[in-house]
Amino acid sequence: MKPFYIFCFLFCFGVFHAQSQRISGEVRDDKGTPLPYSSVIIKGTSKGVSANNNAVYDFHLKRGNYVLVCQHIGYQSVEKYLALESDTVVDFVLKPQMLLLNEVVVSNKGENPAYAIIRKAVKKRSFYNNQVDGFSCDLYTKDVIKLRGMPKKLFGNVVGDGERKSMASSLKLDSSGKGMIYLSEALSKIFSKKPDLLKLKVMSSRVSGSNRFGFTFPTFVNMYQNNVDALGGGNSRGYVSPIADGAMRFYKYKMMGTFEENGKTVYSIKVMPKRNYEPLFSGIININDETFSIHSFDLIITKQAQLELLDTLQITQLHVPLDHDVSRVKNQLLSFSLNFFNFDIEGRFLSVYSNYDINPVFEKGTFDKVMIKYDSAVDKRPKAFWDTIRPVPLNQEEVKDYRVKDSLFLVEQDSILRNNNIDSLRKHQGKLSLNSILMNGVSRNHYGKKIQYSWGADPLLFSFNYNTVEGLSQEMDLYVEKKFKNKGLTLLIKPAFRYGYKNTHFNSWLDIAFLQRKKQSKDPLNRYNWFVSGGKKVSQYNSDNPVDPLVNTFSTLLAGDNEMKIYEKYYGGVGFLRKYESGTQWSVKAIYEDRITLQNTAQYTFYKKDSVHITDNIPVCNNLTVNDTRHQAVLLDVSFSFKPG
Repeated sequence: MKPFYIFCFLFCFGVFHAQSQRISGEVRDDKGTPLPYSSVIIKGTSKGVSANNNAVYDFHLKRGNYVLVCQHIGYQSVEKYLALESDTVVDFVLKPQMLLLNEVVVSNKGENPAYAIIRKAVKKRSFYNNQVDGFSCDLYTKDVIKLRGMPKKLFGNVVGDGERKSMASSLKLDSSGKGMIYLSEALSKIFSKKPDLLKLKVMSSRVSGSNRFGFTFPTFVNMYQNNVDALGGGNSRGYVSPIADGAMRFYKYKMMGTFEENGKTVYSIKVMPKRNYEPLFSGIININDETFSIHSFDLIITKQAQLELLDTLQITQLHVPLDHDVSRVKNQLLSFSLNFFNFDIEGRFLSVYSNYDINPVFEKGTFDKVMIKYDSAVDKRPKAFWDTIRPVPLNQEEVKDYRVKDSLFLVEQDSILRNNNIDSLRKHQGKLSLNSILMNGVSRNHYGKKIQYSWGADPLLFSFNYNTVEGLSQEMDLYVEKKFKNKGLTLLIKPAFRYGYKNTHFNSWLDIAFLQRKKQSKDPLNRYNWFVSGGKKVSQYNSDNPVDPLVNTFSTLLAGDNEMKIYEKYYGGVGFLRKYESGTQWSVKAIYEDRITLQNTAQYTFYKKDSVHITDNIPVCNNLTVNDTRHQAVLLDVSFSFKPG
């Protein structure tokens, strides 16, 4: 962002901040217990905030008169009138909802009254799912992932104290290996229109300890759908909604009672799966009387409900009424736990929706082929901006995580050229070992006062192959990468060497690529690449569907089946590739080749009788033999691809 625009932004920000007043407070129950993630909204609107996991809320409003409504699932909502003139503290004390279980009218079948309510909700499901043709709203998301414990063993090997400390240090955890491993916030604008048009404009985003913008595509948990995708990847089939058309075949229901809110009755119903190991929810769903729309729910999924990756997933959602009897989601919290190779992980994905506009007139061009659009200043907002617009205040742990990791990141960026830092970075890499060279390959960083770059090589042990032309062959692939951060440019150099021990041919070639992201582009994902290549190398005749060299090695040695046919070529080429955020990309490549045919020089197989199956290296296709004389070719390759819609 240019200095002039920064000045304008800070000026406007200062004016707004001076005219607005801060409202803050805590939300607790009548016993003093904090009620985390309670909702505090301005009555009659969708404007409001959510308390954090310590039950503290904080936001700014212009001077004036307001009625604040505080809600938490399972508790009676509380309204407070506020004449706002200066910064004000407003605490809320919520009492548990006194569920009234009136005289139960039992049908001839002995059916619980919850079933009658659910039937009416099922009949209204499709109506509410299609009630509005379109809407827009603001969305704030905060993603937190924490590590609660590290493994004592990994793949059967004991993890020593030194290794545990090294892992904890690299993840910036405490000495016990616990702490926050990911913290990210994003502020976005959502545009949605029937039947399936969606646009997301990411206005601002930040990640703790990084200068990259981190953003998770929002998860819309819509219980008005028959099949609910609770958390992409949680289950490939999705989960049956408690008010799906066929829900009665999957769930049992029990009326827990009713409560009053804003003069209206709300039914609280317990949802229970009829059978284990089916994709079903369990928990509480609250249904409004008369309208039979969803008021709120607190549902959970476990491994018994075919949760594939996670161990548990809890979904809490609160709806707020808008104009014309329309209700929309205000707060949504996804809490999950996961034990992955004995790494004990928990996380929270919080979404706060506000400023709904129902059935707006969308500007021309709102919906195009780009579903997610990033503002040019998506990762450049100052800390003061976040402290004012954030609808969920940070807790002490999150404040510390930002402060410590952001400071460390700045120190690392600022001190990378200092001698003591260079020495520690070099030492942290450790020494090269024979095992890593043979089995894992090499990946190293060079730290210097003036030049820093990374380099590496593929595993030496897996560089050997066998074929009937070269006999035993060995190929070494290396790389050197240099990043020019100020220019958004990456230089990648990849030399390669190959030697055939039977035909004694030595080949070498070099690939050079310039990868660049446009620093001043409004599209942060707008990239283009230049690449040049040349040298002498071995190629397969069937370049479109080549035979895997390792597969060819075993098939030749075990059965004399040498399907891989190769030739040598001197070549030189240049190309250009352009990628766009929408997924569209195009490329052009020109290559000159001087092609040389090769003959078999090796007949060895594990079983001598199989050597008779070996075929000539010059391939024959439909009784036509490939040109077996040295010749030249000029190739021009132009490609274009895009993702419709």
